[in-house]
Amino acid sequence: MIDVPGPTGRPSRMTVTFQALGGAALAVSFITGLLLFIGESGREEEPLPWMHTCLVLHGILNAVLCGFFGYLLARHIPSGWTMRVNRGTGVLLIVVSVGLIVTGLGRYYGSSREIYYWVHFVLGLILPVGVGFHIWLGQRWARKVERTPK
Repeated sequence: MIDVPGPTGRPSRMTVTFQALGGAALAVSFITGLLLFIGESGREEEPLPWMHTCLVLHGILNAVLCGFFGYLLARHIPSGWTMRVNRGTGVLLIVVSVGLIVTGLGRYYGSSREIYYWVHFVLGLILPVGVGFHIWLGQRWARKVERTPK
């Protein structure tokens, strides 16, 4: 049996600053991606003027979110895996995150860009829901551990 620390002392717990910055970056990336999808839907002519700003911001946030993902790979995921907490949603989030990185690159540098477009869009819709569910499960686990007598 693995000795699981209490919820506030667990090594997988992220700082409030990390949660706030990561959440804000994810939210703005989601919004800009959604705006780009709306702006590109059924458009054959010139892109709308605001779309370039959204595209640039979405691309910058890609680098920021890749940095956050690297931190999670180095710090959060190994300790959470060792503790055997939220493995299912954690693996789902890793797959979705890697999928977003690959399809984002494919949208600009690959062939069959239409396929990358739709897969990227669907994964982009899944990510915030998956993150929210993962957080909810973690909080539920923490409450359960707090109530468990030692």
